[in-house]
Amino acid sequence: MTPIGTHVLRTFIDCGEQSEPLALEVLMVGGAAAGLFQQLEAGSRVRVTGKVCAVPPPARRPAAIGVRVMADEIIITD
Repeated sequence: MTPIGTHVLRTFIDCGEQSEPLALEVLMVGGAAAGLFQQLEAGSRVRVTGKVCAVPPPARRPAAIGVRVMADEIIITD
């Protein structure tokens, strides 16, 4: 949560194959992020829709690919 009370969910999703992991950063802001935080567990399958944005190199995590999804919707599918 931000200082002004906005809910933020930031997570990394493995989008790759078992032999080739691909970590994609997903960021969601707003009321829906608070509810998802309670529901997500390691290994959950999700479907994310939103906008793909470039992430500058200093802000990247080592396993990330340099883009993030600014999510409009995250649906848990399992």
